[in-house]
Amino acid sequence: MLSDKDIGNFFVMMSSIFGHKFKSSYGSAVDSKGNITMTAKIWKKTLNGIPHIKDIMADLFSPDSPLMDSKEWCPDLREVVQICKELSNKQQRKLRLSKEYEEYKRIDNKVAIEVDEKIVKKNREEVFKTINKLGNKIKLK
Repeated sequence: MLSDKDIGNFFVMMSSIFGHKFKSSYGSAVDSKGNITMTAKIWKKTLNGIPHIKDIMADLFSPDSPLMDSKEWCPDLREVVQICKELSNKQQRKLRLSKEYEEYKRIDNKVAIEVDEKIVKKNREEVFKTINKLGNKIKLK
């Protein structure tokens, strides 16, 4: 979840990228008393509805982000939400694949251990059979 400080940083980044266009459209995140503005509250509430929003902020402002596509004017909230949803979906896929890979490794290790234990047991039985056969043939003094 984005905090008031996070949304303030978001507004600073958007103003840095889009200059006066963003500031003219949406103002700043805080008023003269240091309180978060209504516009910033709306952006914060809307963006907090996106899964992994805090995790995708770095991706949102990366040079290859769709946010950096050339535009005549800065994107509005709806466009930013769409971009964030795309980034969130990528993040969710990455997390899901990571979890699936970890689960695969866990299962693979368990199977390998079970197989090893079966081989050890089989080898142990064969050794004992061989010792018994040899013991019957060799008279121990």
